[in-house]
Amino acid sequence: DIPFEQVMAQLFRAKGIETEADDLGFRAAQLFRISSMEYIRLYPGTMRALETLRKRGCRLWLLSNAQRAFTAYELRHLGLDDQFDAIYISSDYGCRKPDSRFLGALLQERGLDVEKCIMIGNDRDTDIAGAKACGIRTCWYRHGSDRDGSMADYCVADLREICEIL
Repeated sequence: DIPFEQVMAQLFRAKGIETEADDLGFRAAQLFRISSMEYIRLYPGTMRALETLRKRGCRLWLLSNAQRAFTAYELRHLGLDDQFDAIYISSDYGCRKPDSRFLGALLQERGLDVEKCIMIGNDRDTDIAGAKACGIRTCWYRHGSDRDGSMADYCVADLREICEIL
């Protein structure tokens, strides 16, 4: 996963804009994201579920297949930037879920025991498959019309159900 702001900065340099190319690349990446997005919102019950898990003593990490240039602003906008012990962004690691190196970085850096972890995710092909490859229990948040949660250990349609599982 290549940081998009670096690609944009290289494009500016290719056009002879050397001074401030990195800053322009970052801002161009943000502008691209903002202009290509129709809306952004949390799934219903997200904040309540996070607060409940935190009150129960759970440690929470976010692993996102995203670009830092986009995600940092969006997390602040949604009020999520201070809800996690740490935020892992795939563009910072050069790989993305389901690549086990990305989840493995979290496990190694934080000294986590996979037996005590659970991956809660909304994408079977990345979140659930990636966690399964690392031997981590999984909870799939099914949304929309897709109902096949057979790959996950748990499957919920409402984020409040996650608190009942743990």
